[in-house]
Amino acid sequence: MGSMNARLKLVQWKGKPILIRRRTPVEIAIARSISVVSLIDPVARVTGLGDKDAAIDDNHTKAGHGEWLVVAGACTRCSCLLKDGRVLGLDDIAFFCACCASRFDLAGRVRGGPAPMNLAVPSYRFTAPTRLEISL
Repeated sequence: MGSMNARLKLVQWKGKPILIRRRTPVEIAIARSISVVSLIDPVARVTGLGDKDAAIDDNHTKAGHGEWLVVAGACTRCSCLLKDGRVLGLDDIAFFCACCASRFDLAGRVRGGPAPMNLAVPSYRFTAPTRLEISL
């Protein structure tokens, strides 16, 4: 994958949309302030973690790269491509589904609407400070 400088980038990986968002320090603080008990889906859904690992922000990002959020870009209810949540004007929403109105926060966790699960986090690694490689 190419270099990332924009705040939100959509890429295709194995025919599936992947959203990559560069979070600000304020957005990171907001994501980390959300209590797991308040979540619709408290499970991380991160490739490589167990089925019971908590959906904390640290489980959704790589150590040393907390500003980068990499998640599946399809709604977990209707599989529609998610939109940039900034257009909603809500500080804590990163993505939303225009079809079913599901909303996902700055860590890819479902925060409202009918979506039943958090966005999946694919396996990836950084090959440079602003360059990553998505893998199995």
